[in-house]
Amino acid sequence: MGRVYRRSITGALVLIALGVIFLYSNLRPGFDPWSVLSRYWPLLLIFWGLGRIFDYFMFERENVNGVNVGTRGYGGEVFAIVVLVVLFMVALGHSRPHGKLENVHESIPLKDAKTVDITVDMTSGEIHVAGGSNPANALEADFAYRESDGKPDVDYNVSGSQGMLKVSSKDTGIHTHFGSSNNRWDLHLNDLASELQVHMGAGQGNLKLGGLNLTHVDLEMGAGQVNLDLTGDWKKNLSVNIQGGVGNAHIRLPKNVGVEASVSGGIGSVDSGGLKKHDGEYVNDAYGQSPVTVRVTVQGGVGSVDLESEK
Repeated sequence: MGRVYRRSITGALVLIALGVIFLYSNLRPGFDPWSVLSRYWPLLLIFWGLGRIFDYFMFERENVNGVNVGTRGYGGEVFAIVVLVVLFMVALGHSRPHGKLENVHESIPLKDAKTVDITVDMTSGEIHVAGGSNPANALEADFAYRESDGKPDVDYNVSGSQGMLKVSSKDTGIHTHFGSSNNRWDLHLNDLASELQVHMGAGQGNLKLGGLNLTHVDLEMGAGQVNLDLTGDWKKNLSVNIQGGVGNAHIRLPKNVGVEASVSGGIGSVDSGGLKKHDGEYVNDAYGQSPVTVRVTVQGGVGSVDLESEK
């Protein structure tokens, strides 16, 4: 008859080790577990592999009623416990406070630009984007960030009459963030903004874009929530694309401008907000009647989409 073995609990203890580290990060917001795991994650594979080897060679076998039964050895479990202790001690040894909260105001002169394309890359946090900057500035920004995260990078250059503005998180060499984040960006754009791209890893995005001369908006989020306000009068056609794993997308739409909304992909639910279904798209009463059209496309793993028409 075949041999019967009891499973090792090595894997379970490794998971416990990871759980302890991330629990500690929740209890101590100043500790960033990723800075530890990004460097020492191979220890998981090394100790897990050694534990499996020990399990194989150190299992004792005994015959019970004609069946070879593998009795539990202690090699894999011991190594798993070592993993738990080592990772936790390394985490404690490398834990560092995020530092004090910094607040900075920055103004970027418009120069000779007649239109401005904007790109915003934020790793995690809360972002607010709206118009209302001084006409002489391409951007007026208020940044709140932890000292250890570094001040966001702002790059602006003008070629001819075209301005190119990029606002991005400081590159610390770590591109994935676990735990809480205190980043908050308030960005006020010049009305000459023509294209806007926002890439966000996790958090909340609040964009109030009415009054800008935008023609194209791309919004990509890894997780979180987005509140997008497109109400107001638009002088040009506007194309808006939203994609990614957004938990909830709340989109306010203009009343007197034609609206066509397309929702596809792994969408959890859609609240049409009174818009009518026409050829598979959501449209308002002004669609086909106004000289300008706002086209919204939502795709990807968005949990829910709420469309709200301007009253």
